[in-house]
Amino acid sequence: MQPFSCILLAGGLSSRMGRDKALLQLPNTTDSASNDVNDLLQHMMHLAQLSGAQQVVVSRDPNLRVAAHADYQFVADQFPRLGPLAGLHACLPQCHYERVLVLPVDMPLLSVGLLTNLASSTTSSYFAGYEMPCLLYRSDALQHFLLEQLTSQTARRSVRSLLHWLDAEALPIPSHTIPSHTIPSHNIPSDNNEFTLMNTNSPSDWQMFIELRAHQRNTQSRMQDGERGRNEP
Repeated sequence: MQPFSCILLAGGLSSRMGRDKALLQLPNTTDSASNDVNDLLQHMMHLAQLSGAQQVVVSRDPNLRVAAHADYQFVADQFPRLGPLAGLHACLPQCHYERVLVLPVDMPLLSVGLLTNLASSTTSSYFAGYEMPCLLYRSDALQHFLLEQLTSQTARRSVRSLLHWLDAEALPIPSHTIPSHTIPSHNIPSDNNEFTLMNTNSPSDWQMFIELRAHQRNTQSRMQDGERGRNEP
């Protein structure tokens, strides 16, 4: 697969959640032996890296940086409070690669397999029925379109309008995840795609995510215990 950048959209107002979604704490989470993942932004950053992104640019006000994010590349919107298109407009010029995977910070159940499938597309793409995550190809024309949208008083300024303008391909959601060595919390069973692409916009959504995550980990633990039992003499 060709190298790609990732834009992580983490600059929203989080009005429905009532607090900054990027800083929501994940309970008792260690996603690898050497990477302690404590908040949602760290979780999504780690997911982007596991999916193969050679560079991750975070759409977020640098003034909101906390110690845990000291090494992240934050880029502020040039057009504040105008939604995800403003984040893309600011971040795309900072991307090193033509191919750009776009992730929202509030989809913590996305799987590495699903994102690898999307990132391997040869054209601008998204999963049918879901505007994000999506794959874009950086170009002057795209940057000009974003600027027009952000400076127009009548433009819709939506990801849907962007995907329509790009004539992006609507990919079917894979019925299975691509096998990988990633952490269990990123391997969602194939019959849970609706949860894999779930947004955590509200406190109730976040609670559902916590419960699903706990169920996943318990299931994985039982499977590992069963495997050890079968291997014992």
